[in-house]
Amino acid sequence: MSKMCKNALTFVMAESEGLFMDTAKRAQFVDLCTKVALYEAPGFNEVTKRIPELLKWVPLYEPFTLQHTKTNLTTSNKKMHKNSLDYTVFAFFGHIILWANELQHAAKLPEIVDKFRLGISRAQILNLLGGYHLWDRLRRDKTINTKRWKHIQKFRQTFAFEEHQFVLILRCMNLGIQVC
Repeated sequence: MSKMCKNALTFVMAESEGLFMDTAKRAQFVDLCTKVALYEAPGFNEVTKRIPELLKWVPLYEPFTLQHTKTNLTTSNKKMHKNSLDYTVFAFFGHIILWANELQHAAKLPEIVDKFRLGISRAQILNLLGGYHLWDRLRRDKTINTKRWKHIQKFRQTFAFEEHQFVLILRCMNLGIQVC
């Protein structure tokens, strides 16, 4: 099991009776993670601008911090980088959620994006990722710039496809969804 998956599973198991039992916070977390998976830092900014209370409780969870993930901190004057959160952790959860969403679509089950009213269509996911989820057969669309495409490729290499672990993670998140 990859380190990222192990950390994610440890976190959701510890919080399955805490964070993930709070309906409002769970919905905010799902929204944040999917938007970061699709839009990276601008997605984080969009969600935190819309839901400012996220910035009060999300930094309290150590697994989301740069110090916990031992990510090198580079100084930046950009407003979007003025926090100690590691966006790759949110992206990882978001990509797992998008993967489950595609499984639900294929099985003609109610989809996560609809349940949590994320306002994301399959066409948007395809245009932003080059596939319906990160581990899909990716095709670079002309709308994906080179920098974003490199990030998608990096995430695909960094985030191993660990199907059984993803199902466990989703179950511990108490999303109230059916995954095939």
